[in-house]
This record gives sequence, C-alpha cells and structure tokens, in this order.
Amino acid sequence: MYFTPNLIVFVVLNCVKVVLLCSNDGYPFEYYLSTMTPYRTVSNKDFYKIHYDGCEPKKAWMVVRHGTRNPKATTIVGMKERLPLIKQKILESNNFPNEYVKNRDLDLFKKWKPSVDPKDEKKLAHEGEEEMLLLAERMQTRFPHVFDNVYSNTTYKFKYTYSQRTQKSAYYFARGLFGKLTAKSVYYPEPSKQDPILRFYKLCEKWNKNIKKNPEALLEKKLFENGSEMKQTVNNINQRLGFKSFLTAGKYLMLYLYIFIYKCKIHTTPAPLQLFINHYSLTLPLQEEEMYEFFSEKYPVNKQLYRWIINVIF
Repeated sequence: MYFTPNLIVFVVLNCVKVVLLCSNDGYPFEYYLSTMTPYRTVSNKDFYKIHYDGCEPKKAWMVVRHGTRNPKATTIVGMKERLPLIKQKILESNNFPNEYVKNRDLDLFKKWKPSVDPKDEKKLAHEGEEEMLLLAERMQTRFPHVFDNVYSNTTYKFKYTYSQRTQKSAYYFARGLFGKLTAKSVYYPEPSKQDPILRFYKLCEKWNKNIKKNPEALLEKKLFENGSEMKQTVNNINQRLGFKSFLTAGKYLMLYLYIFIYKCKIHTTPAPLQLFINHYSLTLPLQEEEMYEFFSEKYPVNKQLYRWIINVIF
C-alpha cells in the first residue's frame, strides 16, 4: 500500500482526437496520428485553480502516459530505406509543380532526409520532454496545496516501468514540479521488468498465450491493411503523385510515421511529404494503428486486471 500524499505513476495510455476539415491548406495533420498524436494538440491547457465548494484536496494519484517517443528500430530502418526512394521518385517526376505542390515545396523537399537514428529507438523525444514539463506545471497550478513545489520523499512517490522513456518522463515531470536542480535529487525506486502494477497484463498467462505470442491476434489488422478501403486510398495517393502503382500500403504507412516524427520535431511548418496526402487519407493509418493497439495490447484486458492498481493505491 502507498500512504504518501502524492503518487505519480507512469504507464502507457492512449488518446486520440480526430478533427475533420475540408482543406489540405493549413490542415492540422497532427490530429490524425492516433496514439502518436502530440499531447500539445489535444491537452487541456487550462491553468486555473480547481475548486469545489466544501471540498479541500488532500491527496492525488496519477496514472500518466509516458511522453512522445521515437519509433522502434525496425520502423526507423524501414523509413531510412523506403522514404529516400519515394523522394527520388517524386523529384524525378514531371507532374510537379502543380495546384497542390509548388516550387517552394519541392525546394523544401530536396533538402529533406530522415533524421532519426535506430540507436535512439523508443527513446523519449524532445516533444515528450515538453509534454511532461507542461503537464506537471498545469497540475501544480490547478492543485497548489497538493502539488507542493518543495520536494520531499515522504510526500511524493514516483513509479515507472523498465524503460528509458518512462524513466525520463518521470524526471521531466519532476522537473516541471520542482525545477531542474531539485529534479536530479528526486528519489526514483528501481523499476521492475515484471511490474505487477503498471504492466500487470504481461504477467497474465492467458494474455501471453492468446495475444502476445499468437500471430492470429492481429488477423483483423492484417485484413484491414489488405482491404478495399486501404487499396483505394493508396491508389488515390498514387494518382495524386502521378504514379500508377509505385506507392504500396507499406510505403504509405511509412509516410504516416514520418509525418508524426517531423511534426514532433518542427511544430510550425508542414512535413514535406504531407504535401502529397489529403486529410481523409490519414484516417486509414489512424484506424490501422488503433486496431494494432487494441488487438496486440488491450484485448482482452478487463476491469478485473485493473484492480491491481486500485488495490495498491487504496
């Protein structure tokens, strides 16, 4: 049991917000990145103190998703291999400039190259660092009596899973509460690879057998990837690019992941490759990603398993 006034727990949670607009000009592509949606686009930015009549906050527990991270190594390597081929094919095409892509866009595209190193796979990105800092600042402003900016290991307890991204998320959250110098002195308990609280589902024999180690668990996702809707979307993008069948579903999903990485690094300018994709086309990878997350991680996790967290807190 935890008897500390403040408990900060880091674990993977997913959120996504979809906004439909009618134009590709200035379109917020970052809203269509599924579980990779930058938190700054969907977060509650309210800094007002929260107050309820007759109620005084005494304690807070938080189960928080780690900040935005880099993709896994195989995905990064795939982008480094495939995206330059797409770039070369586009720049060699006689279909541009046109009504969608101007000369200035092509100039930007010429300078582009993949920028994430495979050795940095799944590490917390700079975007994720900012997410944790700002989240902590907002919580401290809303509940100043609970989230004291003076650190004590008797009033705060942090817990995170066995990964660099969660460890760094905990650090940057603490930094948002206490400042840079104090955050380095915060006590973080040694994480466990077999954490029965934050990664309880991995200790479930039924989950490991029927989901984690079962190729058929992702059957619905594979059917969707090879379905008529995905094929039609890829065909539409090929037509937009002036190609017959160069772009495949696999290459298209790489474009999707690239846009995510670019938007997390550079917030204000469009990713060069997103100029060739309309907003509807992004809803397909979004659905594909959601299906992967559901069938590979969440299903059939139920409320009985989540009782582990409740039991520990209370």
